[in-house]
Amino acid sequence: MQSFNSEQLSEEQKDRITSMMREWKTTVRPALRPTEYLNNHDLIHTPSILGDEVSVAYYLYGADTLEENTTAALFLNNNLLEMMGLDSVEGVEALREQAYQNMAEELSCERLSDILGLPFGDDRIMVLSNAEKHLGAAAIEVIDRKTPDNIRDMSFYMLPSSIHEVLIVPADEFDAETLETFNHMVRSVNECEVSPDEQLSDHAYMFDRNAGLIKDFDNGITL
Repeated sequence: MQSFNSEQLSEEQKDRITSMMREWKTTVRPALRPTEYLNNHDLIHTPSILGDEVSVAYYLYGADTLEENTTAALFLNNNLLEMMGLDSVEGVEALREQAYQNMAEELSCERLSDILGLPFGDDRIMVLSNAEKHLGAAAIEVIDRKTPDNIRDMSFYMLPSSIHEVLIVPADEFDAETLETFNHMVRSVNECEVSPDEQLSDHAYMFDRNAGLIKDFDNGITL
């Protein structure tokens, strides 16, 4: 899957995504990106449950629409929103609600060992994403709407490994030392394995099933 900016599209390609815009209720999806990135690129975004440093962008998803064997992810800006007739507070809210509904229907939560094809490993570590495993970190935004069965009753640490997925590590209780270990892990992975444009955050989060989503012990963020 590839991501495209509208200014990079040829006239033929623009014609081929017109149907994506007309059928936005089925093609719109949410994506988590750093807020600074979205501001710099003038993309439509709304607040994330993860706090101010991350926001929810919106894109139109279309299978095999722009190039052979690729899928399109056309991120929305004000111009595209106006073309779609959604350039109002009510329009953006309708866009957000539909995108979240579409994401909830495509949630994927699998064991990391299964994805890697390993016969061994820690079966507790899960990968939360969408079916495509692309721009799927936004799955965490709908965790209160549709929780996958395999993490339904759990509290857990969340490690944003990239904009594409979030690692889930079950926790019976939270402690600052474990959180800092995961913070270091996220920063290390960002530095060594994730390209800058696919990095989401530099620290882990905690999801308390009873209290909601919390960032750390001093700064609580509830769903």
